[in-house]
Amino acid sequence: MIDERAVMRARIASAFDALLSAAMARLRLHYATRISALLLVKRGDPSAALATLMSEREAALAGLCREIMEDRRRALRAVRRRRRRYRVNIGRLRAERPRRPERTGGLRRTVRRRAGTHNHSP
Repeated sequence: MIDERAVMRARIASAFDALLSAAMARLRLHYATRISALLLVKRGDPSAALATLMSEREAALAGLCREIMEDRRRALRAVRRRRRRYRVNIGRLRAERPRRPERTGGLRRTVRRRAGTHNHSP
């Protein structure tokens, strides 16, 4: 038996891992472009500006990772909450559902159909 919740959580985790990887690659490319532009344009010793830009890049990468991981945690929590709510509602429905009436109504319909009393043709 496949645990549907585990499959859903694995899919969510995989999607967020791919999203994190792509977003970090894009951010690294952005900062690589800025660093190369700084090295091409800056005259003299660009080490202070380069160090500032690199620390800005590290802070941006850490912030991005933190945001995406928080979104991932929220998505996984929502899956757990939805499943818990579903289980609770099913339990309530079973407790509150009235007893099933006798099956005579269903049998009457079957007998009528066999007798041809219900004619649905135009």
